[in-house]
Amino acid sequence: MSGSLDAVFRETHAALVGRLGRVLGAHRLDLAESAVQEAYLRALGEWKSGTPDDPAAWLLRVARNAAVDQLRRERTFGRKEEEVARWLEGGQAGDPHRGAALRGELADDELAMMFVACHPCNTMPSRVALALRTLSGLDVAAIARALYATDDAIEKRLVLARRRVREAGLGFDVPAGAELEARLDDVLCVLYLLFNEAYFSTAGPAVIDELVAAEAVRLTGLLAEHPSTRRPRVLALLAMMLLHSARFPARTGPGGELVLLAEQDRSLWRRDVISRGMELLAASADGDEASAYHFEAAIAAVHATSPSHEQTSWSRIVELYDRLLEVSPSPSAALGRAVAVGHRDGPEAGLTALDALADDARVTGLSAYHAARAESWLRVGDATAAGAAYVVALERARHPSERAHVERRIASLARS
Repeated sequence: MSGSLDAVFRETHAALVGRLGRVLGAHRLDLAESAVQEAYLRALGEWKSGTPDDPAAWLLRVARNAAVDQLRRERTFGRKEEEVARWLEGGQAGDPHRGAALRGELADDELAMMFVACHPCNTMPSRVALALRTLSGLDVAAIARALYATDDAIEKRLVLARRRVREAGLGFDVPAGAELEARLDDVLCVLYLLFNEAYFSTAGPAVIDELVAAEAVRLTGLLAEHPSTRRPRVLALLAMMLLHSARFPARTGPGGELVLLAEQDRSLWRRDVISRGMELLAASADGDEASAYHFEAAIAAVHATSPSHEQTSWSRIVELYDRLLEVSPSPSAALGRAVAVGHRDGPEAGLTALDALADDARVTGLSAYHAARAESWLRVGDATAAGAAYVVALERARHPSERAHVERRIASLARS
């Protein structure tokens, strides 16, 4: 599959599944997915000589045909199936004057599909897997690689997720009113976790899963663009994603090794992406909403606009972590604040702040916590204590690149 075809498929997948699902109903989400997949396979063969003027309309027409053919094969042509047939025979996708209207309708369908995939009837791991499958069109093998699971485990997770969607009797309409606000937070939570999984890539061999990160950005961007879901917290989440994404080129070394923020070549950071992130962060301040996404984006903005690690406004970062912990306490935020205190007030103060977290198993279970202690001990001048902390960090490391980074630190200490 060429890169351009891959992009078309990924960007239309949720809308097409949502369009079919709207008519078929949640109980036939599997049929909607398989029909869209069949359309993509047809496109692989028929688009070799060129892409149609309206790829989405072409794919929708073929997916419609595939869905009806499957229903006829099943000999279960009931009321819903007759509705599908009437819809197909209406020939909307072939009307050359319907292009703009169809694109608008598909945008609504894609949005509706996001609310289905991220519905709280499923566990968070199932929501993430279903989002990657239905919203991004990733196959089971790709999802398994992204989530560091077996193909069989992902397949079972998807079957269970679809069953719960079916049992919940979900419709394919964008919620409204108070329900929209609550359900929007469910969607944002999934997209946030999706981006974090890609950014930290705890599941796969690479430091960053840029495909999954790009999908999280794309889907959040759809929410930011759609008038029904454009909210300050949506803009803030998108800003946060972009400000982190801008640093991707510097986050890995020539051999794919992890490069920490303090050691990154800032000339590699994408200034255009930083500028867009800053614009979105400014736009997110419109109103009185102050979400966790606002504070995380603001922290990322301080880093992204600082000329160097040493010239970073650590006082501002500590203040922002304090605000973040007020609205959304978490182990990573607590650790981030302690590290920032160490840079603001010195390594001894940093160790004191880290020690204050020692009774929280969620924090001490993180390799980064012990690595931060090791770095603080090095700054104090105690290589022995630093080495001991690095050993614990190595034991807690979950990701190959994280382990390799700690091993390099330990080897460097041994040579000094």
